[in-house]
Amino acid sequence: MSYYVGSVEKPAGERGWLVGAFLEKNHPCFSEAVEVAWKELGADARDPKHIHKLAIEISVIIKGSQVVIVDGQHLTLKSGTYIVVRPSTPVEVLDAEEGTIVLVIKVPSLPGDKYSC
Repeated sequence: MSYYVGSVEKPAGERGWLVGAFLEKNHPCFSEAVEVAWKELGADARDPKHIHKLAIEISVIIKGSQVVIVDGQHLTLKSGTYIVVRPSTPVEVLDAEEGTIVLVIKVPSLPGDKYSC
């Protein structure tokens, strides 16, 4: 199949991932070039401090807000903002406003390229 129509409410992968190398190779959303996720976060959203050794991670705040620490800087990301995090940069998600929606893009798609620090 040369295309795929899906819903963010029923993503192709786990935890909101829509596209990436973690899917079966015959799935139309399989890609080693990029990962894309639609994340709906609640007030309990947390992601411990970590790095991606090889991937660039881009997060676009579609709705709501998210509090993060990136490379030691405490940031509040609000609707309409985005952040680009280069490889080996420490990131920690502390909190999110209930109902926050984030579009996450990682380039390239490297399952397992997430390391606690």
